[in-house]
Amino acid sequence: MRSLSARLLLVVSVLLIIFFGLTIIVLEVGFERSAEKAVEDRLEARVIMLLSAAQTEEGALTMPRDLPEPRFATPGSGVLGQIVTGPDELLWRSESSVGVFIPDQSLSAPGERRFTQVEASDGERVFALSMGVAFDDLPQRDPPYTFTVSERTAPYDAQVSRFRRQLFSYFTALAVLMLAAEAAALRWVLSPLRQVADEIQDIEKGDRRTLSPEYPTELAGLTRNTNRLLDAERKRRARYRNTLGNLAHSLKTPLAVLRNALPGSASSDAEIDVPLMQEQIDRMNDIVGYQLQRAGASGSMTLGQDKIDLVRIVTDITGALGKVYAGKDVSLRLNMPESLRVLGDRGDAMEMFGNVLDNAFKWCSGQVVVDLAEAPNQDGARLGFVFQVDDDGPGIDPAHRATVLSRGARVDESVAGQGIGLAVVRELVELSGGELMLADADIGGARVRITL
Repeated sequence: MRSLSARLLLVVSVLLIIFFGLTIIVLEVGFERSAEKAVEDRLEARVIMLLSAAQTEEGALTMPRDLPEPRFATPGSGVLGQIVTGPDELLWRSESSVGVFIPDQSLSAPGERRFTQVEASDGERVFALSMGVAFDDLPQRDPPYTFTVSERTAPYDAQVSRFRRQLFSYFTALAVLMLAAEAAALRWVLSPLRQVADEIQDIEKGDRRTLSPEYPTELAGLTRNTNRLLDAERKRRARYRNTLGNLAHSLKTPLAVLRNALPGSASSDAEIDVPLMQEQIDRMNDIVGYQLQRAGASGSMTLGQDKIDLVRIVTDITGALGKVYAGKDVSLRLNMPESLRVLGDRGDAMEMFGNVLDNAFKWCSGQVVVDLAEAPNQDGARLGFVFQVDDDGPGIDPAHRATVLSRGARVDESVAGQGIGLAVVRELVELSGGELMLADADIGGARVRITL
């Protein structure tokens, strides 16, 4: 069963059936007990009526012909009465008992009481209430007088059956109404899911670009991350297209220089200019590497990524650079926490931190200061990180900063020794939705600050 609505409706239907079934059983049992108690109370009232009508004359118990309950005198009325003094000693029975006998109901002690269902001699089931009685003005008998009153169970059975039918009818109608209401409620509750499915189909058809922002809280994370995924995919495709265009454009000049440097061309000498060709090959290698880095950056897309320890990455990079620039005897000061784990791509972090730190080691006079800390938002919760590197070198001329950080800057337009690395960092920071700032360091050189 693939439909959530069908699943929920099935579960609710089963629960309703169980609940209503148990409710019907409880109500039916309660009604039966209440109806039985009503029968018992009626029979008890008739027994008391017989006791009040009984007469003790000349040491014998007699019953008058006319009783307050006329059904005792009507054959077939279903109300029977009898008085016994032992299993086989019938003292009196009502005129309504003609042709019908109640099985022996004699009791063994005065004050004893019994209410039960028995089968009369005509095969009908009856309720019978018996009470043991002793009279002060009559000789004590053992067993005592037993007054028994009974009535047929047919009216009781009909009443219970009628109640049961009404109960089933009412609860069936109620269950149908509740299921219909539940189906309507489920349709309303699950409408955002259908909306998501419809909007995704529209995106697949090209009729819309993103999912709507107005969704319930439970779906907000899903739709928000889906929109991020769609946006990241569009940016990735655009980045690939731009990279191919930039790569083709950037390679035109070095290819033209190489072509003109080949022997036989109109502007070339007889011999191959090896330094010129090596220079152009190195330039092409830088261009290809730079453009591939731009295309391969994962940016701000965090779905499926793991947490990375930025402190470990900075430690690894500075350790390697310390060996590379061992001859400069660089004084390195690290201001970092013991660990700072964020969600991101390790390759991007290595690229950003590596380029910035490599520039600092390359251009410093002998001192580099690295600061890494959490970047809290206004509520104090962890938002990202701030990475700042200062060096005591010549710094970056303010006139060149806009060129180095300008969008779409070409490799051959960048400042030597800084343009390629910082351009890569700029691309990665922008893709991640962060900020890259160039300034003068307090120790005299350049300051590069990355905030994500």
